[in-house]
Amino acid sequence: MTFINGAVVFVLLAALDLSAGAVAYAQPKAPEGEPGSVTIVVKDLEHRRGKVRCALFDRKDAWLTPKAIAGVEVKISKGLQAVCTFPKVKAGTYAVAIMHDENGDGELERNFLGIPSEGTTTSRNAPANFGPPSYDDAKFRYGGQKPMRLVARMRY
Repeated sequence: MTFINGAVVFVLLAALDLSAGAVAYAQPKAPEGEPGSVTIVVKDLEHRRGKVRCALFDRKDAWLTPKAIAGVEVKISKGLQAVCTFPKVKAGTYAVAIMHDENGDGELERNFLGIPSEGTTTSRNAPANFGPPSYDDAKFRYGGQKPMRLVARMRY
């Protein structure tokens, strides 16, 4: 996969059926036996313009395609953070792709080389050196019972 193809995936995040979500800072403990929630706190945003879009993937072959199992769109807080929460997540292995849609057009802006000019990151801050970040670098294991909180740092 070329970097340009990988960059296109963040445009696909915008095409997901994303509903505007409220920014939640505290997550209650999930009842015993019920799936919990996965929350990604996105830090290092440059400004509050636009929104942050997060997409949750559960398979390597679906990574960075329109086959995300869930999508969230959130506002940016005054502290230049965004919080994406995926409720009722079952136990399993997941990865999250994140973009800062700075101008709110639903598309990832790119320069003439196809490199994103709007912020992107992933769960576990997977590197995007000479191409898109890999699922293996972004994946994390979730137990499914207790709420999980991860931190991702936006890169521009």
